[in-house]
Amino acid sequence: MAGSDAWWEIIPAAELRSSIAVRPGDVSDCSISSSTPGLWTVTLKDSTDGQSFTKTAPYAFDESTAEWTKETPTETGTSGASLAALANLSTVQLHKATVNGADADLAPAEALQLVEPNGNPLATASLPVGGNEFEDCAYAASCPAP
Repeated sequence: MAGSDAWWEIIPAAELRSSIAVRPGDVSDCSISSSTPGLWTVTLKDSTDGQSFTKTAPYAFDESTAEWTKETPTETGTSGASLAALANLSTVQLHKATVNGADADLAPAEALQLVEPNGNPLATASLPVGGNEFEDCAYAASCPAP
């Protein structure tokens, strides 16, 4: 069965692989928290089979924003780095989005669309529901709310 490694990143550094494999249809959870200023804990969990990964790393950040994203991965080989094709994930459901323990208060005006260089949409977010839920549709110009 096809699958891939779950990964995480602290911008501007490159993504880092976690130790868990994610397969089509799996339900994944992510938690990013800071109990000490400048020190962050990232926890990824595959809720389908119970795998989990936790990493604590330093990062200077003012905690004014949070981001959930689906993006094209970078492939690195002997000829350099390039963007890989975005998998056709159909609809990705994002639920229970929180920031500092409270609903994320997602706003339609803050949604982003991932597009190819020619302008074709790769991923489009739906309107948020209840301040903490939205869906992200692959290869679609619009996406219905959950």
